[in-house]
This record gives sequence, structure tokens and C-alpha cells, in this order.
Amino acid sequence: MAVKEMNLSKKVGDSLVISSIVLLSSLLIPIIPCRVSPAVPNPLFSWKFCTLNPDSAIPRTYLTEYFGYTQSLSDAFFMTVIFTFIASMILFHYAMPKRKRGERR
Repeated sequence: MAVKEMNLSKKVGDSLVISSIVLLSSLLIPIIPCRVSPAVPNPLFSWKFCTLNPDSAIPRTYLTEYFGYTQSLSDAFFMTVIFTFIASMILFHYAMPKRKRGERR
């Protein structure tokens, strides 16, 4: 039982590290999907990749929806961390080898 708990804590720790790396890299590299459109009535959005850096944000004359869902930069930060955490937990669940019952490391 203790082996499973340690394995889970290792997966959670590694997922947190990956989430923080993705969040920090999204401040420098445009890796976050977003929809951009001029701020006009009935806008036509186009998809592209954006950064989460508030200093290099798209001008106010454009509407930007991060992940196609929110215009809030703080929500985009939260969604980036949650999405990468869940994705890495799923990856670690299927990528790490299973141990047989009673086997110790």
C-alpha cells in the first residue's frame, strides 16, 4: 500500500513540475491556442497561438479568447496549469509500468 502512495506522490510531483514548466514557457513562447478577431460587431475569429505574457498582449482593438473560452488572462493561467496537470497525470498513469501485488522496489 505504501508503494502505491509513494508512486502517486511521485506522479503528482512530476505533474506539478511539468505544469509549472509549461506555464513559465507560455510566458515566452506562443504555445497557448487562442482565437483572435478585430473588436467589431459580429466578429469572425481565427485560431492562432498566443503567449500569456501580459506585456506582449494583443492590442485592445482585438478580441482574444484563450483556449476559445475566456478573455481573462488569469483564467488562461489557471486553465493552462489544470490542463497540463491532468494531461501529464494521464500520461504517467499509462506510461509508468504496473507493479504486481506484493512486489517491492
